[in-house]
Amino acid sequence: MRINRYLILSTLFLLAAAQTLAAGDWQKWTDCELVEDEYRDGDSFYVRRGPRSEYIVRLYFVDCPESDDRFPDRVDAQAKYFGIDHDDALKCGEKATQFTLKALDDGFTVHTRKEKSYSSSSKPRYYGFVELDDGVFLAEELVRNGLARIYGKPSDRPDGEDKSDLYRKFKKLKKAAVDHKRGAWKYNPDIKKAPEVALMESSLEKGQTLLTDKTVPVYSLEKPHKFRGLLKSGAKLTLHETLEDQYVVVTFKSNGKTIKAACRRWDLK
Repeated sequence: MRINRYLILSTLFLLAAAQTLAAGDWQKWTDCELVEDEYRDGDSFYVRRGPRSEYIVRLYFVDCPESDDRFPDRVDAQAKYFGIDHDDALKCGEKATQFTLKALDDGFTVHTRKEKSYSSSSKPRYYGFVELDDGVFLAEELVRNGLARIYGKPSDRPDGEDKSDLYRKFKKLKKAAVDHKRGAWKYNPDIKKAPEVALMESSLEKGQTLLTDKTVPVYSLEKPHKFRGLLKSGAKLTLHETLEDQYVVVTFKSNGKTIKAACRRWDLK
């Protein structure tokens, strides 16, 4: 009887431990170094842990302007947020990249639950908070300096700050950047109020069903930037997981079959 009771308790303990691991506990990576790569930018970059493990870290909460024109629609959306033109957005993207490289040069810590973010790279890409050597967080510094928009996946932080409080903090940082015409805001001649772009969780929700009120482009699930076709106005689709800040997985019916594809977030609003 005692043995059986011991086995039962041991089994329950192991099940509880497995559930905790599955939930994605925060990990703290202190032994990191930045990896040289041509496609890194202000909010996404390669990190090496130890001699063999390499990951792409994608910052929570923020989106820096692109530094090249591979995805012109995305650059246009970023330019619209700051009230600047396309070329100035690209300039700011390069400044954001250089800002991040310099900030990480003095040492940094990654806090991650290894929550996956879409990447065309073969290396795994995870969302995370990056804490700089002086104790401040990179995402906050990017917004404070006008080099990122508040747009992206939110999360509570491992130090106890919940995402609602963090969102309010980011809005205050953005206001300070606007008031002092920092970063991209100095290219806005009128410093018009930037639109408040909803964060992922508050705009499009997993499992939500939508009827399109316009023609919506759909893209390859494996390569979201590869165009596949158009959904007509009035099409019914269901939202699934997020691939990255710009794309979500959707399913819809076509000729009696269920099709799974990717759509750009702004095409569904």
